[in-house]
Amino acid sequence: MDKQDLAERILRIEEENAIHGLVYRYASLCDDRYSPDALAALFLEDASWSAASSDGELDFGTHRGRDAIRNHFAGLPARIGVPTLHAVMAPEISLASDGTSATGRWYTIVLLTMLGASDGSTNVVMLGATYEHDYTKVNGEWLFSRVAAHFHFHLPVGTEVAAKIGKLGSAENIRK
Repeated sequence: MDKQDLAERILRIEEENAIHGLVYRYASLCDDRYSPDALAALFLEDASWSAASSDGELDFGTHRGRDAIRNHFAGLPARIGVPTLHAVMAPEISLASDGTSATGRWYTIVLLTMLGASDGSTNVVMLGATYEHDYTKVNGEWLFSRVAAHFHFHLPVGTEVAAKIGKLGSAENIRK
């Protein structure tokens, strides 16, 4: 292996690690009460975000453009309480030869505290999803150009677990 090959391999690893960091940051911000401004900053101006199950039973909609994505995340705390926990894993990253675009696929397990509409009830739900991403590198930084979550399952968590999670009260308590 010559120096050029080694330099290209190192650059590829660095780019993949930067994309991993983008996805981990996204998950962390989701668990921080869906910080809308910080999350929106991870997307291109004309990006799209969607999340739904194939049967349509669970659908968070499709949102196009950074402002629409920001507004979506700003509204989530009315539907989703604390704590939440997004675990992302098994990344498959494919870097394009242009050096400024890539695609990715991740598995995700999410625990969500879904808030009841009018009765104030809460339900803890476990979601299993595959995320498909498109990434674009702008001014040396990787951003999302598309995020599409495909929910494979959404299952209620037992009432004992829900009660214990409810006593935690915040994401900060989970991190301790």
